[in-house]
Amino acid sequence: TDGLSDPNVESAKDPEQEYNGYGVELFVELTGKYGEAELRDSLPLRMLEQVSMVASAHMEFKGMIEQFGTLALGMYAGELVPEQYRYEIGTAGLLLGTPSLSVPEFISLNREAVLLMSIKLLEPSVFLAAGAKHSGARYRRNLLQEYAAAGHHAISVWPGPENGSE
Repeated sequence: TDGLSDPNVESAKDPEQEYNGYGVELFVELTGKYGEAELRDSLPLRMLEQVSMVASAHMEFKGMIEQFGTLALGMYAGELVPEQYRYEIGTAGLLLGTPSLSVPEFISLNREAVLLMSIKLLEPSVFLAAGAKHSGARYRRNLLQEYAAAGHHAISVWPGPENGSE
């Protein structure tokens, strides 16, 4: 994303404002190289759009990330969601906050360090366990450790339009 860390009109006037805008920017890390045309109406772009809407609707989004470390969210993306990632018709699960090997955790701006938050596509069984009420937070922490040990980190597997995902 580009703009979630921009100060809004009210916060730009407030010298006591802690955050640059929402204090966070989002990214999706993919394997392979894709052009603008391939990504235009794609699942990765829809992931960014929907999580951006959640972040902008919740003024303390960065605070939630700081409190919980990672979040699991469901999103509707219709036919853009490959079958192996659907947990309901057209719905996919996402994990926010998986560390990246190539993107830093923060960038420094004028008021603060802005958090760079990854969005990772999850398989249905993994997503449902990550969002469980009683063990969800512990499960998400363990999941991050498993991804790091396996070298998966923040990378989402997206077959791209040439492989029939769109």
